[in-house]
Amino acid sequence: MVYMGMRERQILTILLKNRGYPVNIFDIAQQLAVSSRTVHRELKNVDTTLHSFQITLKRIKNKGMLLEGNEASFQKLIESLNALEVVDLTHEEQKVIVLYALIQSNEPVKQISLASEIGASRLQLSKVLDDLAVDLHQFHLKLIRKRGEGISIIGSEMQKRTLLSQLMMERLNSTSVYSVIENHFVFQTLNQERLPMVDMKDIFQVERLLMDDLEQLPYTLTESSYLALIVHIVLSIERMKHQQYVSVEANIVAEVQDTLEFQIASNIAERLSQQYRVTFDQSEVTFMTIHLRGAKRRDDKNLPTQEANSVLVNRLIDAVIAQTSYQFDARSELEEGLLLHLPPAINRIRANIKTHNPMTQRIRDSYPTLYTAIAQSLERELPDLIFPDYEIAFLVLHFGGALPRNKQAVKILVVCSSGIGTSRILANRLHESFPMIDEIVQASVSTLKAEDLTQYDAIISTIELDISAPYLTVSPLLPEHELTQTSTFLQEQLSNKRQQLFTQNKQQSTSHSNEPSQIDDVSQKFCLINECLTLCDNLTVSSVNYYDLGNSLAQYLSEQGVIEDVTRFGTLLIKQDHTQSFSLSPFPVAIPHLTNEHIIKPHFSIGILQHPITTRDQSEIRYVICAMLPQNSQLKPLISQLYSIVTEHLDAIATWLEQPLDVENTLKQQILTFIKQII
Repeated sequence: MVYMGMRERQILTILLKNRGYPVNIFDIAQQLAVSSRTVHRELKNVDTTLHSFQITLKRIKNKGMLLEGNEASFQKLIESLNALEVVDLTHEEQKVIVLYALIQSNEPVKQISLASEIGASRLQLSKVLDDLAVDLHQFHLKLIRKRGEGISIIGSEMQKRTLLSQLMMERLNSTSVYSVIENHFVFQTLNQERLPMVDMKDIFQVERLLMDDLEQLPYTLTESSYLALIVHIVLSIERMKHQQYVSVEANIVAEVQDTLEFQIASNIAERLSQQYRVTFDQSEVTFMTIHLRGAKRRDDKNLPTQEANSVLVNRLIDAVIAQTSYQFDARSELEEGLLLHLPPAINRIRANIKTHNPMTQRIRDSYPTLYTAIAQSLERELPDLIFPDYEIAFLVLHFGGALPRNKQAVKILVVCSSGIGTSRILANRLHESFPMIDEIVQASVSTLKAEDLTQYDAIISTIELDISAPYLTVSPLLPEHELTQTSTFLQEQLSNKRQQLFTQNKQQSTSHSNEPSQIDDVSQKFCLINECLTLCDNLTVSSVNYYDLGNSLAQYLSEQGVIEDVTRFGTLLIKQDHTQSFSLSPFPVAIPHLTNEHIIKPHFSIGILQHPITTRDQSEIRYVICAMLPQNSQLKPLISQLYSIVTEHLDAIATWLEQPLDVENTLKQQILTFIKQII
């Protein structure tokens, strides 16, 4: 049987329904709610599949595509499509299923059994296990692989459950895992046989039992925390049915026994015990209590009772101001944000609950003074607690978002298929993670055409869009592994917006402006023009001979005078490639790009490799489009425009690059256009 991906099957189904009539790519994209580029990329797989059925995909200029073949071939294709199971598991879904299987088993699981569970080969399973081992390490768990015995996990039962619920909540594909009904989360899997870990009836039942008790809390959980609690409880019930329980240290039990959360957790446990005929022991109730006390909160319904926390928050703010001399806009909003974040953070630290923050290093680099001041202030105000780096980084976001900003309010557009539900979840997650965002507007795909996209600083979507404006596609819960990518995108878009505002407002330096501001404006223009000219001088399209996208590329950049320290920069490139692959698979193209303090001057080049490079994901690279900018460069909008030109020629890049001089002139013409816009 021929394997076909989900989107490939969808495209083939559309083509079969319109057999004999041309269908253009745009119409297919509209039906699938994806971009035309996405459909175009999938056509390579479609061509390969059709070839095995002796069917040809004929392309008719200005009309579209249609299938050509005999009736017997069409019938075989239809039968094959009908016979295929819907098993399209993403890498993250495979990881969760493997983790669940390992946690459920009391003994090592054979590799062949795990591979069968996720419908993968031994080699694919090995990659899944490698990635899973990294996640396990963050929770002080260890993956054991023993030849002849199988795969197992060693470590705390509580940490196992915490990791599993976090991965399920954050990593599974939104379209196959949950939807939102009347402001509550429910699960609906596309393939219940492949995802046996959650039962829809249990999700509904647990949620119904939780609702009344959670209303007694003096605060409201965020959607992500609410979902995490439901997932944790459903998984806990399944474990207890197999007589497997967590253990919690006695001192933690003693610390939370007299809290309101413990009382509520006990009430919930009693209801669940009657419903599912399982026994919640003291450790299980405590673990549920820890979840509640460490949960992120959307609002507090009883702020006057938090006098002690309010005093602590104000002392912390005053201490940071004293150390930095910073002043914070809307101090009351900063206080409110810290009141919602700090108490749960303290509870997490006391309960030894770890919350990975992938933006920690970026936050430290962006706000070094603020980070140090907050760390020292916490040490002074809460000497009995040790705040880890990632918790400090979360607090820095609150303070950083309250710093004075000499710019317009940050306005973000969030898009999903319907404009409700998933977009609301994503909007909440963005507000939680990026306090610098002032306003978020939600829209659906159907209403997108009516939106003036130029009024937004950035566009973030839960599905792929067919628009020319830059946007980022993320899952609605904005999982941790996507936070860094989102942070980078927002920084780039806000930087671009500032540049646009600078260009739009250049005429305001009239006779009403004083002389110093006029000089400063002209100076900025000259700096930007000089940077453009430097880029133009360093723009090349040529044959190159690097053997990797790390040290070898760094050596080339050093020879071009772009960097000095080859070893350090080679390491940076490798790290960046691991964070977000440079490969543009399925095209034989890589786009190494970096903005960094070690870059001396702007650089843009297209390298035609003399010998192909094989990447980590086994993609073959023949062309390298390299963009390097100094830390404070203003050329990000221009680089985006240059990449856009290259993107238009990806389908026939070999042909396009047969005339390197013409390509150089095209790209340099774009630089000239950019300079004219500045002037």
